[in-house]
Amino acid sequence: MTLLMTTSEEWGSLRKAIFRAKDEMPKPAKDGTNQAFSRGGNVSTYATLDAVLAAVVPVLRKHGVDIYQPCGSTAEGYAGAESRLVHVETGEWAACSLMIALSKGGPHDTVSCTTYARRVGLLGLLAITADDDDGNGAQAGDEKRSKRRTSKPSGNSPPTDFGAMFGGE
Repeated sequence: MTLLMTTSEEWGSLRKAIFRAKDEMPKPAKDGTNQAFSRGGNVSTYATLDAVLAAVVPVLRKHGVDIYQPCGSTAEGYAGAESRLVHVETGEWAACSLMIALSKGGPHDTVSCTTYARRVGLLGLLAITADDDDGNGAQAGDEKRSKRRTSKPSGNSPPTDFGAMFGGE
């Protein structure tokens, strides 16, 4: 898994808008369940991407901040997303890119990784919390790749040129 945060050269107006928005932002509702982390009859819950977006989008837009989340995958077996907050008046931006190793490589695996990357990236950019009880689906690929690694680099490392992948700066 590779995580990278970048910003425009100037981003003071965006930071101020996010700061004001967070005063009004509700905590995302835990509307999802994950049986993989349920123990002793307790069901593990987390905030889904839909719940995160429902909590943050209206407040961010009220403060002049928009969200872009392009997704992508690579031939090397990684999928992910860039979450980008943009101040609509100034064009200032902050972005968090997250790429995750695919465990199976099919469409469900790709969607799982990109959805997880969108949710985690957005939560990270806003520095808000929602319990992460569903990371096991996205993490499976990284665990399998870790078991296959030797002392020499495999040449199959996560991409680091997020700008080229997601069309950013």
